[in-house]
Amino acid sequence: MKRKLLGIFLVISMLFATAAGLCAVVIKSERQQNNRRLTINKYPCIVLKVDNSGCQSEIEMRTRVAVAAR
Repeated sequence: MKRKLLGIFLVISMLFATAAGLCAVVIKSERQQNNRRLTINKYPCIVLKVDNSGCQSEIEMRTRVAVAAR
């Protein structure tokens, strides 16, 4: 009886370890994709913010620009 319970415990623990490893791989690949989407350009972007009346309200310099995913 104890051997049977030990075998079941080992199988369940191996399944949990496999699931944890799979989750770690998926999370790591998601982080890499997110890191690729934000790149630092050599030259900064100039962003003009305009209000509803058409008047310029703010100028912003951005060095990080979102890149379209492939």
